[in-house]
Amino acid sequence: MQQVSIRRAMGGRRGIAFGVTVGLAFVLPVGAIWGATRAAARDQLRALLGLPRVSFQLGLEFNHRHGWVFAGDALRAQAELDRLRDEPGSPPGTPLQMLRFAELNDLAGNAAASRQAIQRAIGLFEETNAADAEDDVLVAGYARALRLAGRSGESLSLLRRVQAANPEGWRSRLEMGLALVSAAAGAVFPSGEIPLPAQPAEGGGAPPAVAPSAAQVESMRGLLDQAEAEAEQAVQAGVSEAEARLGRARIRTARRVLEALLGEPGGDEKVRRVSRAMFSAESLPDLATAARLAPDDPRVNAIWVWSVLLAETVARGGPAAGGLPAGVDWGSLPEDLRQVVRQVLARMDRAAQSEDPHLSSQALELAGSLQFMVIGDPGRAETGLREAVTRDPTNQPAWEVLCASLATAERFESLMEVARKRLKTADNARNRFILAKAYDRLERRGEARMELQQAWAKWPKDPLPALGLCALVVRDDLESAGLGVAARLLGAVQENLGKNPSREMVQSLLLVRGVVLALAGRLDPARQSIEQLLSLDPEDVTAREALRLLDRLASETG
Repeated sequence: MQQVSIRRAMGGRRGIAFGVTVGLAFVLPVGAIWGATRAAARDQLRALLGLPRVSFQLGLEFNHRHGWVFAGDALRAQAELDRLRDEPGSPPGTPLQMLRFAELNDLAGNAAASRQAIQRAIGLFEETNAADAEDDVLVAGYARALRLAGRSGESLSLLRRVQAANPEGWRSRLEMGLALVSAAAGAVFPSGEIPLPAQPAEGGGAPPAVAPSAAQVESMRGLLDQAEAEAEQAVQAGVSEAEARLGRARIRTARRVLEALLGEPGGDEKVRRVSRAMFSAESLPDLATAARLAPDDPRVNAIWVWSVLLAETVARGGPAAGGLPAGVDWGSLPEDLRQVVRQVLARMDRAAQSEDPHLSSQALELAGSLQFMVIGDPGRAETGLREAVTRDPTNQPAWEVLCASLATAERFESLMEVARKRLKTADNARNRFILAKAYDRLERRGEARMELQQAWAKWPKDPLPALGLCALVVRDDLESAGLGVAARLLGAVQENLGKNPSREMVQSLLLVRGVVLALAGRLDPARQSIEQLLSLDPEDVTAREALRLLDRLASETG
């Protein structure tokens, strides 16, 4: 999945976050702190440590399964799943409800539950004889379920047969186009998925090498031609439908991405080329029309406005990773882009008057995000975001932007208050860590440590609480806890690190590891750890200071 995101990191060193796999296994002798060093140098090393940074991911991503997806959609999908489970009649009983249940689980990252729900949805469609139905919504849903189950061939066969009887069904036309995109991807990629690279900011790098034959490329392009033709028919049949416009933009974007993946040269240039394909000005007319047709829909308008801003960023040669560069300079934006933002804000002001608390909360969330990240008006952003979470306390993306705005302003008292309230709506390791971070920045270190201990006890497989605890133990309580405790905590972090940890996790881990190794008298591996940290960010001031202190320790014991 490709992501272009806007990030705000709370505390610690600057820089965008990205994942990298590193080997961090080491054996630490348990015993007294290395006695040959001067206490001052040792204490200065310990003082370098703090709780790992936490990045707030507030970006937009694209994949051909779901189209445009926001970083907060996983949180939003999980909240909707929780609401559905609490409603009478759960689990969903109709095929379309079950399909929605499957898609929400997919967005939330519940892969096994999504696969089960897809199979159940297909069964329900078959029980209702959806293949012979005249209802375009039902037929398109059945075809989508087959496509999401990896059965694009069956989906295409169904749609071709149905279209002969109902040529004006725009939803089935659009689904035909999406199924053809999946078939086109399958012509060059065995999985049938478009293997979009992670941004370098996410630890990805260049997309996988692809060397299809000329016949495969010709087949892919022929299927994409058909997909675009179906999308055109869908727009003509659904001329007043925002979803039809979004679908055509999605199909054309998928085509550009496939072509970019096959192009030369490779390496980092291919990553940038894929980013330009995803956020291209060519998609903007359809997205603008979709937003005009659905003026009260926060999601459609969010896709439009962020696509406009991201297309401008990549067209200017901005970084493929990290998306909008460290906040948008509102004053330097072209007037036509500022007018788009103003138009969306006006629409969200109207949508916020809705009596539907979920809709009005999302409208306030989008307005607050634009005020915070684009216009640079934190006061208005905070007011709107606080109202958003009041109207819908399950709106986790709104909580996320609110926390990011307070952290950026270093208003840690307010962040502590908001983080406490957020925990009542979603208690998880990351939200507890944010609260612990606020405590630590307020020098309420006992409360920070207690919060992390509770988080680690509840979520032992999450490496974040263990890493935070390790940093606090080494910085604040090494004399009573000892290096053995630090070593065990680092071992727990490594055991649960996963294959693609975030950059801030790796940076914090390398720093803590280097300091602990130095305190244990193992200066050579400590230096290797700090040098690896510097290789990730040569401007890292903390790492440079750690290296200076290591040199001092080496000279004193040499």
